Amino acid sequence: MIIIDFQGDHARTLYDGNLNSENNRPAIEISQFMDEVVVQDLCFTGIINEEIVACGGIYPMWDGVGEAWFIGSKLVYKHPILITKTIRQYLNKLMNIKNFHRVQAYVKQDWEQAKRWIELVGMQEEGMVRKFSPDGRDHILYAKVN
Repeated sequence: MIIIDFQGDHARTLYDGNLNSENNRPAIEISQFMDEVVVQDLCFTGIINEEIVACGGIYPMWDGVGEAWFIGSKLVYKHPILITKTIRQYLNKLMNIKNFHRVQAYVKQDWEQAKRWIELVGMQEEGMVRKFSPDGRDHILYAKVN
């Protein structure tokens, strides 16, 4: 997988029908997501054979702490080991270059596949966050701490 600079159209491409799961669709509109969460130089797009496989990044909350986000396409199922390894390495690189000592992420409580994957990326479960999303669903908080 090749990492390139993220552009808003990459996420829109995934949201327009190529998501790996509807669980991956945010509870907010894509335009709001793009305006509020995407920070240049802290996000990426992964490409395999000129196709967008995934987008992700870190949203800084305050000095040293950020929240990770990830959008995967249906292609993640074709290349799970390569994608997991690349994302884990890129997360570590971003944390070190941008001096994050903590990056956290939330996963829907009932999305077992995503909970297993985020642990493979190097995050550890910290606990339940009740009624976290706009739709009132429970989430699990994960974090990677350097």
